[in-house]
Amino acid sequence: MKSRTRSLTLTLVLLTLASMVIAAAPCKKGEEVRIHPWMDHVTIGLGPVGVIRWGWWNCTHGLTDDWVHATDHHYRLIFEGQVIQEIDAKKVTKHWGESFELNGRVEYCIWPARTTWVAYWEYDKLKLEKPGEYQLEVYIAIREPLIDGFDLDEDGQADWYEGVFYNKVITIEVVD
Repeated sequence: MKSRTRSLTLTLVLLTLASMVIAAAPCKKGEEVRIHPWMDHVTIGLGPVGVIRWGWWNCTHGLTDDWVHATDHHYRLIFEGQVIQEIDAKKVTKHWGESFELNGRVEYCIWPARTTWVAYWEYDKLKLEKPGEYQLEVYIAIREPLIDGFDLDEDGQADWYEGVFYNKVITIEVVD
């Protein structure tokens, strides 16, 4: 479990460096503020659009596609104790973009690779319509055990993931 946690942490750090935009920066009306599942707190103004976005990357195109098809997502947006929006796990496949090649990070692959493959999941219609504190419940689970082709815990084996991947709450503070 310790190696899985270390592997997961390193994967998240790398994804964060690749795609994260800090939400506290001033944004214009209609501009996107990305909200990532591993965040704890996000501050956003009324003008910008809150977008749930995160990605998954692997050593091969097939492994990335396996991840896309084997994960269930469920998000609930809560404001003043009321659920105001639910994004159902059974309807999220359409929110995945096409997998694409990304140069680099092949040093973590357990077999020779020239590139890694990435897919991003994005939902751009969060109902953050009033100032105040929202809670975004994030639940992501893997229906079947998966490998990513990496050896981030350096045990000589591909890293395995199974079961609940995320189960947390992100606080979204909407300011006027």
